[in-house]
Amino acid sequence: IGLGAVPQGYGDASAARIMRTSTIFLLAFAAAFPALPAAPNHWVVTWGASPAPQLADAAQMRTAKLEFANRTLREIVHTSIGSNTVRVRLSNAYGTQPLEVGAAHIALRAKGSGIAAGSDRSLTFSGRTSVSIPANALILSDPVKLDVPAAGDLAVSIFIPKSATGAGIHYSAQQTSYIGQGDLTGANAFPEDAATLTSWVFLTGVDVLAPESASALVAFGDSITDGARSTVDA
Repeated sequence: IGLGAVPQGYGDASAARIMRTSTIFLLAFAAAFPALPAAPNHWVVTWGASPAPQLADAAQMRTAKLEFANRTLREIVHTSIGSNTVRVRLSNAYGTQPLEVGAAHIALRAKGSGIAAGSDRSLTFSGRTSVSIPANALILSDPVKLDVPAAGDLAVSIFIPKSATGAGIHYSAQQTSYIGQGDLTGANAFPEDAATLTSWVFLTGVDVLAPESASALVAFGDSITDGARSTVDA
């Protein structure tokens, strides 16, 4: 749009009004035609595992280390595709009480329970660092910027401040995860004497923002499909 000379016969005041009106029109026109969007992206599961019901009684849950109070779970998962934007799916599936999550973090895993320097990110849920998940429900975290590698390991840490029994459990993870006392979500590593378990608890998915052409494969099957008798942590 050109803002040319004001036609002859108009005074200075009229000219100023014309220029102001033209400028407003120019801004309105620009707002109506924003810059072209970038190539479309969508969320794709880079890691996910299906939840199963809780064990039959409290004694079994306790023996399986699936009772928590003032504990942090650091769960290790292996990615498929990478991205620079990630979100986490927490699940209280099959839970009978609301789950209080005091804090949650995601980071690149280094070794054991350790995380790579500079990679720790606090997760939020609608802008809040804590969240209550109703019984038999799930929640997605807000997206966070993190350079997630393809075929790499992530550490997702979940602090459970109040008494809770495990839910959203995938029992046969074939992967060591860690349990520490207190809020250790931002810790570089857990104490050497931290308890371990080979189930994923409260964690059922990690999504990445990927090009429209990216997709995920889902395997349906029994314990063999799940990796039964394979080497733990391999």
